[in-house]
Amino acid sequence: EEDLPVYLPRPNLRPARRTHFLNRSAAWIWRHLDGTAGAEELAGLLDRRFGVGRDRARRDVEEVLAGLTRQGLIQAGERP
Repeated sequence: EEDLPVYLPRPNLRPARRTHFLNRSAAWIWRHLDGTAGAEELAGLLDRRFGVGRDRARRDVEEVLAGLTRQGLIQAGERP
């Protein structure tokens, strides 16, 4: 299982800070961030896709969204 590289074309960042690697579930969440689905809906979709259980899916979505926010990859109300 390979990580998904996400490249940010921001000239103000060092090249090493422009590329981020997401694991399989984080990459899946990233691909489904379209601004229409909330965290709860994403958790349901993640559970159906990977069969991890609703509680774990909810925790995973919350952790991924928090991590993406900390890394500056998303902001509230922003579409990737």
